[in-house]
Amino acid sequence: MHGGSGPVVLGHANLAVDSAARDAASRLGLPGVVRTDIEVELAETLVESIPSFDSVLFCSSGSEATYHAIRLARAVTGRRKLLKVEGGYHGWHDSVAVGFLKGDLTPMSAGALDDVVKQTITVPFNDRDGLLGYMNEWGGETAAFILEPIMHNIGVILPDPGYLELVRSECSRWGIVLIFDEVVSGVRHGVGGFQEISGVTPDLSVFGKALANGYPIAALGGRGDLMDNFSTGGGTVLFLGTYNGHPGSVAAALTTVAIRKDPQSTLHLEKMGESLAIGWRDLIGQFDLPWTVVRFGSIVALYASHKPPNNQSEALDSSPEVVAACRESMARYGVFENARPLARSCVSLAHTESDIERVLEAAEMSLKEPLNIWMEL
Repeated sequence: MHGGSGPVVLGHANLAVDSAARDAASRLGLPGVVRTDIEVELAETLVESIPSFDSVLFCSSGSEATYHAIRLARAVTGRRKLLKVEGGYHGWHDSVAVGFLKGDLTPMSAGALDDVVKQTITVPFNDRDGLLGYMNEWGGETAAFILEPIMHNIGVILPDPGYLELVRSECSRWGIVLIFDEVVSGVRHGVGGFQEISGVTPDLSVFGKALANGYPIAALGGRGDLMDNFSTGGGTVLFLGTYNGHPGSVAAALTTVAIRKDPQSTLHLEKMGESLAIGWRDLIGQFDLPWTVVRFGSIVALYASHKPPNNQSEALDSSPEVVAACRESMARYGVFENARPLARSCVSLAHTESDIERVLEAAEMSLKEPLNIWMEL
């Protein structure tokens, strides 16, 4: 149920994906030389499928892609400040590796440059007043607003009705580049990402993880007038990488996207996700736990609170270490869950009803253990 933190949407070692990757690696095995036919095919497929994509470039990880997106936004706006949501994780670089699983802007890593970190400001997710207050103070100095349109790095936190629309209108009003980080939600919830579901179109988007069922690739796409500023289009914003558009990863992505375009794959993911969520709700009732289950599509999250959290602060107040310890104890019964606090269960196309039953049996056995056993892990 770990799913590699989300990429393995089709299941581990999917035969079609692995076969395509091997074939491409043997036929087009020299990276970093030219564009390949399959890279162009993948680009065309994504531009057709993702609302915000006029054009797209490929790199090897979500962190690289968000770095490029933010640098592009700073270049085209001439501004320095970056706005992000508390609890959003957008990679390892200094601009965004702050405000995750903490209530402040303490950098996640030693060695982060203070001059870079201080340009980043966070606001709570779903906080309309906080967003408007920020914009009134800093909107004219802000290059980009980057956020997960559905917050999956701290479980499943959905946007309130109208919140993303407000974000879109405020960014347009102040000339801020709106970046959707769909590294987790993209392809998993549909090839078009959550932006297609919500109907809110950002200026730039980043896709990764489920894009290639675990092979290393990320896609950065967006408005043509923005993307043309990259050096690949003759602009002055550098975009380089020896392994960008690596044939093996591109072939894996093409195959994964083709499978996910089949409506039956989405129906199965929805069905398995719902079965897992219902099973957890039954267990919570059986054990009389003050917990909440939140599901979107094939991703399921647990919170030790009576209601779904609306932002990171509420999620952190839900005793996430208790749920994490329970999930970790499930490994004793043969189920591998992501046991990081505020992590998520990721259902794949390969999971069956019997697999879900096995997960729930392990959960029941773990819930029967005394709490102190969980907390010793």
